[in-house]
Amino acid sequence: NAPSFAISGLSWPPEWESELFQTTTIKFNAGFYDGNYVWMTVGAHNVSLRLHASTGEMRMVVCEFGALGVTPGPQTFGTAAFDGRYAWLAPRKANRMVYLDTFSETYNVLSNN
Repeated sequence: NAPSFAISGLSWPPEWESELFQTTTIKFNAGFYDGNYVWMTVGAHNVSLRLHASTGEMRMVVCEFGALGVTPGPQTFGTAAFDGRYAWLAPRKANRMVYLDTFSETYNVLSNN
């Protein structure tokens, strides 16, 4: 079902302006719906957006690229695949495979151990 609010009618919290819109690079490369939230995942920027589908409540989720050993830049990630819990970010120019745990709202690196 479509949300009962118009997304164009939502406003960003003022403190997000510098985080989300400080440059003209692509912010979000993929989106998916987990049953409650619409997620827009990181692109070249380190912020994802989580939007509650029925209330419109928005939250930023930050991906600490440096702590994960990921070199950020334009087109770091492409699309994402959602498996019911994790969003797997398809690397474009990223040097690591990264996934978002939607339960804990944290980003992690796929380990080859």
